[in-house]
Amino acid sequence: MAHTPPSHFLGGLLLASLLASPALAAPESITPSATESAPASAAAIRSEAVRLLEQNRPDAAYRLLQPLHAGDEGDIDTTFLLGQAALLSQRPAEAVTLFQAILARNPNLPRVRLELGRAYAALGEAEKARNEFHTVLAANPPHAVGDNIRAFIESMPSEKRWSLRLSGGYLYDSNVSAGPTNGSVLMFGLPFLLSREALKRSDSGYTFSLGASHQLPLDGSLALQTDLQYSRTDYTTLDEFNADIFSISSGPTWRLGGNIFSLPLLFENILIGQSRFSTAVGIAPQVLLPVTDRLFINAAMTGQAKDYHVSDGVRDGTLWSASTGARYYLGQNAFLQATYRHGEEKTRLDFLDNHSNGVSLAFHASLPAGFSFYLAPGVTRTRYAAQEAAFDSRRRDTLYTLTANLAKEFGKSGISVALGYSYSDNDSNLSLYEYKRNQITAQISSTF
Repeated sequence: MAHTPPSHFLGGLLLASLLASPALAAPESITPSATESAPASAAAIRSEAVRLLEQNRPDAAYRLLQPLHAGDEGDIDTTFLLGQAALLSQRPAEAVTLFQAILARNPNLPRVRLELGRAYAALGEAEKARNEFHTVLAANPPHAVGDNIRAFIESMPSEKRWSLRLSGGYLYDSNVSAGPTNGSVLMFGLPFLLSREALKRSDSGYTFSLGASHQLPLDGSLALQTDLQYSRTDYTTLDEFNADIFSISSGPTWRLGGNIFSLPLLFENILIGQSRFSTAVGIAPQVLLPVTDRLFINAAMTGQAKDYHVSDGVRDGTLWSASTGARYYLGQNAFLQATYRHGEEKTRLDFLDNHSNGVSLAFHASLPAGFSFYLAPGVTRTRYAAQEAAFDSRRRDTLYTLTANLAKEFGKSGISVALGYSYSDNDSNLSLYEYKRNQITAQISSTF
């Protein structure tokens, strides 16, 4: 999803010059009769709302103005202030409706049209925002105001229906098969020696991925979002572990105030060593909820029916997971994200049935000269429902992971390079499933 400038950015640039400009005056100065005929209590409420907005308390102003607006929806002054409060309190869709209602009565109010443009920008509707800003520029605002509007327009991302991402790189994998280091394991109460093919084996190879995203606006804040992804890992020696993964997701995405909801359908097909490994179909509802300007809560669920083509159907079954997380922005260039995830898998064999619980913490920071850094440790515990015939206890795994990535973007070219490292340590009560794995990647990517 393209990044859109925060709704308060334009206000910070333009507020002082706008209030001083007769050409862009607020509706109060254009429609004095509304204020003159209003009861004193209504004027006092509006005055208090202005004070709250100046104190950066838009939620309080919004709650104060709502009853007044409900009692007299024809009052332009109240509607305008409520629109400002809605926009600044992360309710851009409501702000759009309020500003449109004013302009339907009087389209010659550049200040209102400017606020409408800001609301469209906050919704990510860049083209509509540009149209409103250009209409304001056509009204010949003061030079400084016009320069600020043009600067803001240039900072907005272009509204593209399609986006493509192509990447390729090199991979070193210390344990391609995720096999144990110890070649002797206890099975049926006796020691067994594992074949070389079942043990830890390392290799290097090449990676390639191609992704495409398409957004089709439907109505207002509703859109159809479609994402396609193909990736390939090609090992130099261990061809039997080469992987081809194709996935597609498509479904509606809509905004309600500052909240974002999506309901995509999923399809995934995986080939291992040129043979079909698994196919899955499912659904993955998601929601993103802004709590403050810096704190965001996200939640997601995924339900899948999965067929394993290499297991004669015994591992076929269903998988579902639920996750919730909180992202806190430390500033414009860094954030922390904490995530909790629960998952369950049901198959035709009870010793393959399992449930898992995992937590992770991620840190991302944008650095000077186009660099960025990402670090994410995590731990997941998985418990199996029954024991396999070869073992005397049920399998219990604890997987420790660490992911680190250093990337550099080259200006606005869409080209970036990244160096990545990931570590996995699966600690199991059954030595057959214990392994450690290190992966190092070097990639170059281009976005169109």
